Amino acid sequence: MQARIFRRLDCSEEEARRRFGHMLEAFQYGAPPHGRLALGIGRLVMLLADEPNLREVIAFAKTASGSDLMLWNLDALKEIENETGGRISTVLQLRVHPTLLRLREEIKSAPRARPYEVCLTYITARGKWYHTSWKGSEEKSGGIAMNIGVHFFDMLIWLFGSVVDCRVHHADRQRISGFLELGSAHVRWYLSLDPADLPFPVVPGQKSTYRSVTVDGKEIEFTEGFGDLHAEIYQEVLAGRGLGIEETRPAIELVHRIRTSPISPCDDTVHPYLKRSQCDCGR
Repeated sequence: MQARIFRRLDCSEEEARRRFGHMLEAFQYGAPPHGRLALGIGRLVMLLADEPNLREVIAFAKTASGSDLMLWNLDALKEIENETGGRISTVLQLRVHPTLLRLREEIKSAPRARPYEVCLTYITARGKWYHTSWKGSEEKSGGIAMNIGVHFFDMLIWLFGSVVDCRVHHADRQRISGFLELGSAHVRWYLSLDPADLPFPVVPGQKSTYRSVTVDGKEIEFTEGFGDLHAEIYQEVLAGRGLGIEETRPAIELVHRIRTSPISPCDDTVHPYLKRSQCDCGR
């Protein structure tokens, strides 16, 4: 049956065996003894052990050195690079935005003693589908901080240096907000999926995203030009100049730190949106 499907897809027998031979040959060695009516013992043990992931209770595929590819395990990805001789490239598209490139050059060319005061706001309305999809699952997607925040956190570290301090003032299913002290900046940040947080009314079929970054009170306009950023990143990858695992490590580690941080009491580092929102600060 599978071979006939490949023929209908104009996939030659040679190509099918090269790409999918493991599937085509599997049943030559016999069908599973349970006849595809598995009892789900592994999932039962997972529930009894109160484990969040099936990987914790069954033998799961690992790399040659025995490391599993769990979320946040960048070292396992490095092992894959070493085992295969290949290179994993990441998509950090804000690093090639012309406005942000100019801002980075300005910061590097004029170092100063006092930190920059930065305010990051990103609100992107999402429907009910979001929380019923894999993106709504913290374990599968990393939550809001990863889904909509990781590129901004990478941008901030790239612009202003390493993380010195990290605080989270509020976190729920719709929004998360906190404060970062970076090498040369203090950053108040606010990420939200709630359309009620938008500074303008939502009209079906029209813009439902608001992004703002201010540096020392000055708005950094970078809302335009997003359409070509992915293409430029892919061109760099194909040219052998792609950004690798180590470039993205600081942002991934920061997101993990944010997701596992306790909620800090609110103080004068709170983002303005959190101050005036209806959600409870410090919860």
